Amino acid sequence: MRRLSFLRESSQKVRVETLNDHVTRHDQLSSPRAFKALWASLVWAFLISGGLNLLYFAPSLFMMQVYDRVLPTGGLVTLAALSAVAFTAVIMIGLLDWLRGRVMRHTAKLFDVRMTGIAAAVQLDGEWARRGADAVPPVRALDASRNVIAAQQINPVMDVPWTPLFVAALALIHPLIALMVIVGLLVVLIPAFFQKPSPGPNAADVNLSIQEHEWTNAELVRALGMGRAMATRYERHKILAGQRREAKGGDGFALASVSRALRIAVQMAVLAVGAVLAVEKQISPGALIAASILSSRALAPVEQLAQSWRPVTAALRALKSLRIAAHHLEQREQPTRLPLVKGHLEFENVAVAASGQVKPLFQRARFLVAPGEIVGIVGNSGAGKSSLARAAIGALAAMEGVVRIDGIDVGRWDPEWLGRHVGYVPQEVGLFSGTIAENISRFEEVDPDERSRWVVEATAAAGASNLISRLPAGYDTRLSLSGRGLSHGQMQRIALARALYRNPSLLVLDEPNSHLDDEGEAALIAALEAARARGAACLIVAHRMGVMRIADRILAVRDGRVDVVAKEHMFARRIVLSGQKASA
Repeated sequence: MRRLSFLRESSQKVRVETLNDHVTRHDQLSSPRAFKALWASLVWAFLISGGLNLLYFAPSLFMMQVYDRVLPTGGLVTLAALSAVAFTAVIMIGLLDWLRGRVMRHTAKLFDVRMTGIAAAVQLDGEWARRGADAVPPVRALDASRNVIAAQQINPVMDVPWTPLFVAALALIHPLIALMVIVGLLVVLIPAFFQKPSPGPNAADVNLSIQEHEWTNAELVRALGMGRAMATRYERHKILAGQRREAKGGDGFALASVSRALRIAVQMAVLAVGAVLAVEKQISPGALIAASILSSRALAPVEQLAQSWRPVTAALRALKSLRIAAHHLEQREQPTRLPLVKGHLEFENVAVAASGQVKPLFQRARFLVAPGEIVGIVGNSGAGKSSLARAAIGALAAMEGVVRIDGIDVGRWDPEWLGRHVGYVPQEVGLFSGTIAENISRFEEVDPDERSRWVVEATAAAGASNLISRLPAGYDTRLSLSGRGLSHGQMQRIALARALYRNPSLLVLDEPNSHLDDEGEAALIAALEAARARGAACLIVAHRMGVMRIADRILAVRDGRVDVVAKEHMFARRIVLSGQKASA
């Protein structure tokens, strides 16, 4: 068997240990260790900040000694010694500042690497998806946290705890100056309390993303003469989005300006009061200069905190939500991982509603799909056929009753484990950006030789080998977003091959022949008959009746019920669905 080129490339990529060592397996989630490492790194950054702030005393002490000792006495030797110590301190300040920045960037990178797989697993988890649109997506929460740490916007939080040291030093110079700086700290921090929490993207931003995605169907836009209208629509929404972003960010800039102005005013007030004290001989001129430098250093991190308050608090909330979501996922009881040998599907008095709806589409659905059996589902549009198919694989929870696979509630199965033994073709085919071979193999990370064998077998079972071989790059043909690059019929046949990957015990196919020609439908029928012969259970939804001729039983979804239909009645066109005759 000829080995696929994409699998040869994969085998080479496996040798890139620096990447594979960081890839997080979904079945080995370790968010507690990731957060523990994050907090440990932040503690180290905090300690470095302590050393950095202690070294910031050097410039003020240097100025004080120059004014109070060197100038009155002309002690050049003393000046040389002080200069050497001061320059050493300045060099250490630069080194520690560089080290803290390096620690923060490395911390952000390492946390992002360790948590990306976990955040993706949480976001793909059904429990999080049911929280609604108001929930912060875990992947976005991770990005927000990483950006704040990497950009060192959290540095003021680490510097502020050392501010009391500067206030204490000012108190030694004169208590009145220390009191003024304390009041100034509170004044400078006031604008931070007026900053509103950073909201998510506004509706205009969302509309822009949707429209940019819609542009992938540019041929339809041109064919219908919608180009000017779509461009105008995009322009209008982009202007609106810009106005809302400007309004949202304008308050932050204004408050930052206010905070900066207040800090300068406090420093000027400290300098003025210090000058009065120096004139009255209560402090020395050197102490006046030192007080000015120390007050500036005490106020600076508070001013920076007032400016970065919004992103920092948003990042902390994002970290909290990510930690809680990951904890819930990890602490959840491990689902059943028994081997799926037979694929016995059972609906027991099941009621299902469409996503986001309350009223059930049908109630008390009760039927079996045994191994080696093909069961067809028919009904009018909107009757609930696709919802029934989704319920069969656990993608849609039943409102009432139980869906069982091999006698076990489908909700108790590990979705990853169950998915390996189920072949599913949705109504919207849902191919992904990547090569055809990657799509058929479900992007599985396994031995390249084994994956190559399964891909070729699945393609042959779907009757798509000739189709793929006629493509310019064969299995290596790269698809763009949503599988663009293939016709709808080709996409359905690739999706069927994906469903047949690794010979699943249960096949659930939703309108798999809606875009197939006669050759494609013949291949579909052959694939279903082969699956039945090897003992797979098959549930198929279809409007086109050709594929239903091989079904062992046919169920009709109508009037909120799921009823058994005699095949001879179906093909004699005597079955009535929701008051209308169904065409064969």
